[in-house]
Amino acid sequence: MEWALIAGMAIYSFTLAATPGPNNTALLALGGTHGFRGAVPYLWGMVVGLAVLVTVMAVGLGALLELFPAVFLVMKYVAFGYVIFLAWKTVRSAPARMKESSAQPITMFQSALFQLVNPKAWIATGTLIAAYVPEDATVWTFVIAGTTFLIATMPGAMMWAGAGQAVRFLLAGSRAHRIFTVVMALALVGSMVPVLFFMS
Repeated sequence: MEWALIAGMAIYSFTLAATPGPNNTALLALGGTHGFRGAVPYLWGMVVGLAVLVTVMAVGLGALLELFPAVFLVMKYVAFGYVIFLAWKTVRSAPARMKESSAQPITMFQSALFQLVNPKAWIATGTLIAAYVPEDATVWTFVIAGTTFLIATMPGAMMWAGAGQAVRFLLAGSRAHRIFTVVMALALVGSMVPVLFFMS
């Protein structure tokens, strides 16, 4: 694979990871309520889930979504339901000054499962394969593409978790924490609006 293609994939992946969306909003909320360490399981789950999606796209199973659009529609609403769950956990999280929280951070397994029903993730990985991987690609080409995608995605995602950690000290007061969690919960739900109504 040419270096120009790899560079293009890296830029595409980083830009995608740095822009707002369900994953980044969740990472910002987790960083703010549980600290950067609390967001790490979500980050790893995201990596695992996206790796599975790249593999699925590489073997051509992504084309099934074009043949059965009803499946994609179901995925949208399953993802929306899961985002509602994330928003609920965010609102229930305890203030940063408390040693124990009434709501545990999202687990790696939960995060990985979310990627498998996240329409934006399917579109992102599908676009990566369609735009940057030639039709006569070998297995190693897909490995390089997937590895580039995951490596370039992580800095953008970590930036959102780090931003949450950066403002965490401001959330020690119960009032500030409540405002933050409610705003983050609404942002999580709002991040799904483009997915529900503008992605097909």
